Amino acid sequence: MDAASPPHNFYLPLAWGGNPPDPRYVAWLAPQAELASVGLKPYNTIVSFYGINSCPDCETISISLYTNCVVVSAWAGEHPGHTFIIGDEPDQLQWSAAAYRAWYDDCVLKIKLADHTANVSLAGIAQPNSVYNPDGHSLDYLDAVLGADTEPLYTDYLRVHAFPPQDGGEIDGWISYLEVWLDWRDENMPGTPIVLGTFGYPSGAENETIRLRALEMLDWLEDSEFIGWCWWEWGPRTGQTNELFKNSALMPMGEVYWGRSTD
Repeated sequence: MDAASPPHNFYLPLAWGGNPPDPRYVAWLAPQAELASVGLKPYNTIVSFYGINSCPDCETISISLYTNCVVVSAWAGEHPGHTFIIGDEPDQLQWSAAAYRAWYDDCVLKIKLADHTANVSLAGIAQPNSVYNPDGHSLDYLDAVLGADTEPLYTDYLRVHAFPPQDGGEIDGWISYLEVWLDWRDENMPGTPIVLGTFGYPSGAENETIRLRALEMLDWLEDSEFIGWCWWEWGPRTGQTNELFKNSALMPMGEVYWGRSTD
């Protein structure tokens, strides 16, 4: 396959050559308008659902909470073969597990009826934090989602969100947290593929310790049972950026991430 038509996941300036990127390396919430303005094309990126203006070339579509799933299913029927992430951190937005489960099940049913080839994924669940939710966060919340209905929960993927210490500290605790999720999966939903749905460091981090920590994370992930990991590229609500690309140039963390994905 030529360099202008790579099979997987990144923002490749069409003039770039090199090896096809590893499909496990994904960028999450990329600013599509900026990419287009500098001539970059998305491959296997995660983007938000924007109704009829959604990105048909993007493999994975994230559906915001409160989205009308009738609209999503209509789009899915016209653009088959996508993966839909049903919500994002409902625990962090103070949705009860029962409310999320009801909305999730309704969305899955409508999407699958419109496109039987579509894949669906549970929302990523936040790490433990101070935002109050009666059902908690992390696996406490996921346990409550599973228990909110007597019927088995259907999903093609599990997703966990886990940021390492942002100051470049040791990643042992980060690894332990992900291993607990793998153990939970094996006990409660054996065989279900699991994705690290959000992680990363700030885009401008040039500290050598942080660069080495990022490489340590990628070493661990490549040898783990996770089938993919998604760099948090853009925070539209917070203004936080962990950009890999900016103005068609690789940022320091982009050099690390991109370099490893094409080794």
